[in-house]
Amino acid sequence: MNINLDYWKDYITMHNVLACELSYSLIYNNIRPEKIKEALATVGLDTLPNRFFLIQVDDYYNHSSKMQITQEFYQKTLLINMLREWMCEYDLQGFMANLVGIDKMICFICCEEEEDKDIRAYLSKIAENFKEVIRTQSDYTISICISQRCSRLW
Repeated sequence: MNINLDYWKDYITMHNVLACELSYSLIYNNIRPEKIKEALATVGLDTLPNRFFLIQVDDYYNHSSKMQITQEFYQKTLLINMLREWMCEYDLQGFMANLVGIDKMICFICCEEEEDKDIRAYLSKIAENFKEVIRTQSDYTISICISQRCSRLW
């Protein structure tokens, strides 16, 4: 489901809205158990993510303090879209969402097949690629915290 809301904001799709909604629902354990498959389908997934990256936009408040609130929101969305494009380009299963009102974003990743291999190296490589994308395509840098393996919905 990738419906553009161009009449509203030219850089936000329905997928973006649903990804944010699903991320908050996963964080706060706010999904009815019988609706999990339906909720995941809204972001194109058929399995629960088993890892996530908590991504902090470095010096975000310093940059954003010089902008109007609408510009600030747009800048963070541009960063998220850069990372979403990279995820698509490298066929990484998962979704990226904006944690509104703070300097952080979250990326849920489905990589269960990598758990038996060197998962730390795999996730570190993805994190380094994310940092490189942001560093080379924007004025920002990011710091990334890699989660432990997620085995429960919340």
